[in-house]
Amino acid sequence: MKHIYSKAKVLLIILSCIILLSACAGNETEESTPTPDNTVPSIQSGLIGFIVFDSQKINEYMAMYGFLETAEYIGITGKLYRFKTQEELLSQTQKAIDDGCDGVVLDCSIYDYPQAITLLKQAQIPLVTVFNTSADENINIYINNTKHYADIALLFAEKIKESGQSSGKILIYSDKDSAEAAESFTSELKAYDYSYEVISYQNTAADTQGAIAELTEKLSQDSSIYGIFATNSSLTNIAVQTVEKSNGKDKIFVIGTSLTDTTIKLFEKGLFGLCVNPVNEALVTATHTLNAMLKGQAVEDKELSWHIANADTIHKYAYIRNNAKDLFGG
Repeated sequence: MKHIYSKAKVLLIILSCIILLSACAGNETEESTPTPDNTVPSIQSGLIGFIVFDSQKINEYMAMYGFLETAEYIGITGKLYRFKTQEELLSQTQKAIDDGCDGVVLDCSIYDYPQAITLLKQAQIPLVTVFNTSADENINIYINNTKHYADIALLFAEKIKESGQSSGKILIYSDKDSAEAAESFTSELKAYDYSYEVISYQNTAADTQGAIAELTEKLSQDSSIYGIFATNSSLTNIAVQTVEKSNGKDKIFVIGTSLTDTTIKLFEKGLFGLCVNPVNEALVTATHTLNAMLKGQAVEDKELSWHIANADTIHKYAYIRNNAKDLFGG
């Protein structure tokens, strides 16, 4: 009897240990489970959206191309939500929410976008804004439209100096007030001890031939002009044609603005440089930023500056432009 009692006692002790160990294991599992307060944005549906203004222009196409290409590269599905009106902006935002997007990139270039931001925040959808000029709490990828002026001024100075001219003028050719560009040029040249003078000239002609005649007269009156910065695509074409007709290609250097079929071809006629809006880079950056946000990584705002393409690099921008144009039918 004593033997049976001892056996039962041992079994009871073993059983008690098993129960105690099970309870400890259960407590450990419960403590390691994160609470909702500790959760971070995550990739669940594998879908991200780009809510974008439907301008049907090349810059929009290049932005959309950048978004879709980058989403594919990082292995998630990208979807476009295009809008033309304020009502469509809000309805497309709601559609992105209803589709279960893990995160969204929002084009803030037009219309009352704060309403769209409110909808996304209420749905607790991670957000990266692009082209947002307001200082707010959202992560934003922003293009500075004047920062490249300093780079242009130095490019001119280096090229003019290389050509053997220690003094002379750089002309800013525009169809509107160019005081901001002139001030930036002058400040940067002074900072690097260049003595080149910056002058502004505003086009007043109604057509291309009239503009060429005007600029030709200006150049004939002032032989100390060695650089021309044209502030849009039309004026870039006019400046290159004028310099070519006046046999000044080896003396006057032209830097133009805006990536178009025409301006790309102007490198064949002596165009020295071309300022390119980094809309494609903005969406590449925004998409990578959103992906990092969804992975719980630290992210921050980023300011981009216009690129300055030359004869050796223009093909890279032309490639992106042509692909975007082919994809969206522009």
